[in-house]
Amino acid sequence: MDHDWDWERSALDYEWLVPWRYARGHDLWYQGGYSNMALNLLDRHLEARADDSALIDRRSSNPLRLRYRDLYWDSARLARWWEKRGLGLGQRVLLYGSPDTHLMTALLALARLGATVVRSPETTDALLIDRVLATETHWAVVSVHATPQVLRLQHRLGAEFQVISEAAGGCASVTSAMAEAEGLLDAIPIEANHIGAVLWGDDPAPYAYAGMGGLVGWHQSLKRLLDLGPGDRVGIVSRHGGLLDPMWLTAAVMAEGCPVVWLGDDARAGVREHGLTKLVAGGGYRSRLAELSARLDRIVLFGEQRQQGEIWASRRADVVWARADMTMGLYVPLENTQPIDTPSHDRSRMARSAPETGTGPKLEHREQEILALAMALEGVEDAVIVLDDASEWHLWLATAKTADDILSQMAEHLAESHHVHTVRALPETIEGRLATSVLQAVQRREPHLSVLGLSKPHLVEELVRAAHSPEQ
Repeated sequence: MDHDWDWERSALDYEWLVPWRYARGHDLWYQGGYSNMALNLLDRHLEARADDSALIDRRSSNPLRLRYRDLYWDSARLARWWEKRGLGLGQRVLLYGSPDTHLMTALLALARLGATVVRSPETTDALLIDRVLATETHWAVVSVHATPQVLRLQHRLGAEFQVISEAAGGCASVTSAMAEAEGLLDAIPIEANHIGAVLWGDDPAPYAYAGMGGLVGWHQSLKRLLDLGPGDRVGIVSRHGGLLDPMWLTAAVMAEGCPVVWLGDDARAGVREHGLTKLVAGGGYRSRLAELSARLDRIVLFGEQRQQGEIWASRRADVVWARADMTMGLYVPLENTQPIDTPSHDRSRMARSAPETGTGPKLEHREQEILALAMALEGVEDAVIVLDDASEWHLWLATAKTADDILSQMAEHLAESHHVHTVRALPETIEGRLATSVLQAVQRREPHLSVLGLSKPHLVEELVRAAHSPEQ
């Protein structure tokens, strides 16, 4: 199975609120691109799959089914509730305990909000406190059985450490938070290299994965291992941490729009009742899976591969042995030992290097010259040039001059595909590029993009107004 695929082409499978400029470089994947994990896991599937199952949890006596519509409404309300309490871009929230639907809802809400998920396997009180302090986490969402431990942690850390749990104990719950929420929160634009999750696996050190860059890696690598396609229904059975946590595996599968079933002890009944075609399993489930292979098309098994004599009765399924590589942020076949470039990165590689030139939307040599000429004009304080979906260039200038003045001075250098806009105060590059995307959405009569999470959201509105003014 070849995993040396084109990362840039892979990213075209996702919704981007602002296109990226660079798609290569060890630490600057999809540089300048803005999107949101929640948008790609939920929102973009609503039109076609709103009432389809997104997640079914069969690990208890009362299986719970959540549709794409349910997860969207619940996560958007929880995100709004958190946003009203000051939680925002880059702030950290601990998701602790065995995976459940409340934790999955919280994960999607945090992605929508731009906050960072801190996910730790269950551990001792002392080590958990160390991890919370190290990541400067002030919120925790806890599964029921782990609530007593985290309440002890809250007692030691003080009132600033807020706990949400469905268990009794005077804490707010995910259900009550959603009920109190004042409306829904749109998925905000998140830079592709923004740290969206800090994960612990077996390694004592955490790995911080970029939100969108990480999703591309998780989804595309698991998609290849599973040979995912339309109509596939995927079962997950795993008790591991890190990238083998069922929640991250679920996110990777949901990006494809396929329903996910968390299987428990009744895995055989779950496979039959839900018509599962593919299965992902952590180590320790080999003997239980042998009898299921006759009903499945493909099984991805994580863990050490048996040398000889692995018996699979009446085997129909293709069995792929794999590992989750925390350093690369990918799911890879065991036999693949070659390093794979990845859009995720660990905390030890946070130093930013200069981006390498990719083949995606970027400044060509001519546009670089135009930008330099514009910056050299008298009265121009700043300039940004961006490419829109129609392959036309937009030159935004911070100047008191009009667009006609600029055009007359640069006429010999500009083509019909170059559009000039002038404003009194030019925002940072991302605001200018987001304003272009907003204008395109307006022209297509689509809803406006949310500008929450940007450092200067008011400048996006200023750019949009300037572009619609009569002199433009």
